[in-house]
Formats: sequence, C-alpha cells, structure tokens
Amino acid sequence: MQFNIKSKWLLAFGVIFTAFATLVGCKGGIMMDANKVFENEGEIQLAKAVQKGDVKKIKALITEGVNPNAKTIDDNRYPLLIWALLSQSKKGIVALLEAGADPAIGDSENYTVLHWAASANDPSYLTLLLEHGVDPNLKGKSGASAIRDAIMGDREENIRALLAAGANPNARSRPFKDGRPGDSVLHNAASAATAREVLILLEAGADPMALNAHGNTFQRSFFRMSEDIMTEEGKAGREKVRTWLREHNIPVEGGK
Repeated sequence: MQFNIKSKWLLAFGVIFTAFATLVGCKGGIMMDANKVFENEGEIQLAKAVQKGDVKKIKALITEGVNPNAKTIDDNRYPLLIWALLSQSKKGIVALLEAGADPAIGDSENYTVLHWAASANDPSYLTLLLEHGVDPNLKGKSGASAIRDAIMGDREENIRALLAAGANPNARSRPFKDGRPGDSVLHNAASAATAREVLILLEAGADPMALNAHGNTFQRSFFRMSEDIMTEEGKAGREKVRTWLREHNIPVEGGK
C-alpha cells in the first residue's frame, strides 16, 4: 500500500510530501532505522517493537519504564505515535495509546499524530485514532486543528470523519499578533477553491459570515477565480454553493 501524506500548500510548490521520502508497497510500510534516530537502547527497542506491531513487547518495555512519548533525535522530532503512523503500524498505534502515549504531543513543527493522519490518503488511521478517543480538535502548528490538514490535503473522507467525531467546523488558527483573527477552516477550504469541501463545512455548521484577518467572508476567496477559465465541474460546484447561500438567505457576493 502506498501511504501518501500531502497538503495543497506543498503541492503548490510542486512537492508531494512523503514521510522520510521512502515508501514501500508492503506490510512493513515506511522502513526507518530506529538505531539511527532514537536516543537510547530502551527507546530503540520500543521503536522497533512499534514498527513490528509487537504489542506484548511494547507493553513490557513501557512497564519497565521506557517513555511511550519518546521522540526521534533528528530534526523532525517525531514522537512514537507519529513513528507508528509512518511505519503503518496500527497495532503499534493502539498499543501506545493504551499504554498512555499522549496524542497531543507534536513533532518539531507541532503537528500531532492526528494532523498527520488527517493528511493521509488512507482514512483508516484517522478512524483508528478517533475510535480510541483522540480529541478531534487537537491544535497543531499556528493553533490549527487537524481538519485544516484534511482540507488542504483534499481528504473528503477524513473531513467527514473529523466532523462526525466532533471537530469544530468553525475552528480557526491562532489570532495574529496584532489581534486580527486567524483563518477559519471555511476560509481554508475557500482558498483551495473546493466547492465540495466548502459545502461539507457549511452543512456542518460553519459560519458563512465569519470574517478573516482582512475582513472578508469565505466568498471573497471562493469566487475569486474567473468562470471563463473554470471547468464545467468547477462551475457546477460553484453554483451549488450559491444555491446553498440563497437558500439560507445569505447574500451572494458579486450579486450573481
């Protein structure tokens, strides 16, 4: 199975982000060398057990005192839960959670395992985390919740899973230093010009009148592109959003 974790921000620069840049189509997932990135022998053995999904050994090592929140010592600073995700080890993820690993602990960029899973093309990892009680509103870099990563990764199933688990459809990034509000996830979806995701959020209760730091609703970004260069599918999606707005007595910007 190929396991891609990507975002539209990265794609905009012509990059598809793949963890550790090495993917293999087998049960072993991403092959990473624990010997090179963990600090001591206990952590190395735990990381290897996590990769293999060796539940018995994982529990034994943590009972002996090995830290279930240990991080890699490279620049990425991945905690073991993210290590398990990148290793495609569902048993490892569950065993760590059951042994007390904290899903709120992020990597060097403060992205948590939930943010990583929200960006993944395989929704089963996100589902697994949510089923084991991970908070769907965990904050990551810039205070953004994982639903933003699902939006920017164009992961419809992940967006729906997060919303069903209680993710806030009005979540925002942290305010700017001057007090202006951070972007809402509806603004994120509008910037990506994805009608499907805009509608999912609106139907889930996102505030269509919410303003961003520039004082604009999501419509400013969403309707920015000229329809002269849009596909028929894109035009149809845009019209669905207009229809939703009219049905909810929201003025359509531009008067169309």
